[in-house]
Amino acid sequence: MRTPNGVLVFTVGGLTRPATMPLTLSQSAVRPAPLATSPKSFSLLINAATGQFSGSCLLGTPAQSTSFHGLIVPSADEGIGQFVRGPQKISGDLSLR
Repeated sequence: MRTPNGVLVFTVGGLTRPATMPLTLSQSAVRPAPLATSPKSFSLLINAATGQFSGSCLLGTPAQSTSFHGLIVPSADEGIGQFVRGPQKISGDLSLR
């Protein structure tokens, strides 16, 4: 089992506190770390050529379907983006570190 080497951080968007999802990133795959959201409810695609990323997961209490997208900024060694969650389409901020 690999040690997490990345994390998604979701803030605002109707969340009472930031939500984090540890990730294991490699050249060939992105996986939630153990005890994170079930892989069946998590997806993350990264376009290595452009730095764009997008995905979906279950987030919040109660868990609601959430989609997200963003862009990796190489000079900052971080990705930034937005997410939209639930039937009310509440939006918030996202970082990929």
